[in-house]
This record gives sequence, structure tokens and C-alpha cells, in this order.
Amino acid sequence: MWPLSGFTDEAAWSLTQQIALARDAGLDGIELRRAGGRPVVRWSRAAVLRARAALADAGLQASCVATGIGKVGLGQPQRARVAELDRAIRVAHAVGTPYVRVFSFRVPAGSENRHLTQAVDRLGELVRRAEQADVVLLHENEKGIVGSSPERCASLAAGIDSPHLRLILDPANFVQCGYRPASEAYPALARWVSYLHVKDAVAATGRVVRAGEGDAEWPALLAALRADSFVGTASVEPHLGLGGRGGPCRPRTWRSAVDAYRGLL
Repeated sequence: MWPLSGFTDEAAWSLTQQIALARDAGLDGIELRRAGGRPVVRWSRAAVLRARAALADAGLQASCVATGIGKVGLGQPQRARVAELDRAIRVAHAVGTPYVRVFSFRVPAGSENRHLTQAVDRLGELVRRAEQADVVLLHENEKGIVGSSPERCASLAAGIDSPHLRLILDPANFVQCGYRPASEAYPALARWVSYLHVKDAVAATGRVVRAGEGDAEWPALLAALRADSFVGTASVEPHLGLGGRGGPCRPRTWRSAVDAYRGLL
């Protein structure tokens, strides 16, 4: 089955605790997003090298450098995004992952289509930098950004047209935006999907729940991925804190999200 990773920082503060949580859950790797409250792109080189050694000692991979690049207004200066990407690239090279997570910029609700061309241009500039550095940018579909719909995610990927831009399929985020992940989103995006976020959501309330407990069509989605011989990574991102509104949760709750996904498999 596909390699299994996870956002361990949702239930563990330090990297040592995150590694212990990942090993206890039987993961193959972890998402490097933050530890000790500090984003990975702000770590010193010494801290990054310590993380690489600690992961190797635990038999874990860094599956992705999970940045928030592009999770800002489209009008924000691009040079700040480029600088952040350069830092993320250095981390990715140091820990041995080809992947850096990005987003496609926040815009006012209802104006996403109007800003699509500008988002393609800005994200495309970052992708060209990724090409030079031999890393792959993973775009996550997310609420409030240009790439919040299957159609616009497809337009971003097709418009940039580079093997250094691939898509994360986040079923819960699509549910929260009013789309059906298996029957609507995945068929439109399958050719570009290389990564899967494991969480679910209830369409009526937007509340995040464990995979299989909401409206993300998980059984059908898994069947479609298998039929297409999907070879990417699945990464558990529970978001079960604050009553399903995101945020941290207890390690036991975090582990229950892993178990729910394995139960579906």
C-alpha cells in the first residue's frame, strides 16, 4: 500500500515527540511543518541536520516540507514568497525529500476565476525556481484560495504544465468548498495528483472528522486511486482539535485518525 505519513505536529510539540508518535503509529514518515512552535523554514541549518539524523535513526522519511507558501493575499509582494521558497528548498535538500507544499493565494470570495491568470503567473514563477532546484511543488486545494475548486486546480496545473508542480488531493477541503471528492474532484485531477491528505468533513457543517465519518466519499476515492495504480504518499492531517475546526489534539485522538484510515483500507 501507499507510504503513510502524517502531520505529527498536530499532537506533539517537539520533534522528538513527533518522531515517537509516528513510530508508535507505524508511519513511514512525517510532514515537516513545525516543531517547538517554529516553522521548519525558520529552522537553523544545524536544527535541520539534527532533524535529518533523528529521522534516519528512527527509520522515518521526511515526506514533505509543509510550508504555507501562497497562503497569503495575491497582492502580497512576491519576493517574500521567493525567499521563503528558497529556504524551503534548502530544507528539502537537507532532509532528502523532493516535495514542498504550497498554495495558490488568497483572494476575496467569488473572485477566484477573475484572479486565475494572475495566480498561474505567480505560482508559475515559483515552479520555475523549483525546476532549477530539482524539487517538486505540491499544491494543496484549500478554502479561500484560487485553487479551491477542481476546475481551478486543473487550470493551475495545466496552465503551468510542469512536472515540478503536482497536486495534493485534500478530500475534506473539497467537501468544505462544496465539491464531491471521488465523483467530482478526483476524475478532473487524477493526472496531476501525487499526494493525498487523509481527513474528512461533514458537508452540512464543515466540521472535520476522521476519514470515512464524513462526506468525502472515502471508499469510492480509495477504489479509484487503486484502479489508477496511484503511487503517491497518503498523509494523515486529522484537524480534529477545537471540535473539528482544526488545531491541536491529543495523541490518542491523533492516532484514532490513523486507525480510521487503516480501517478503510
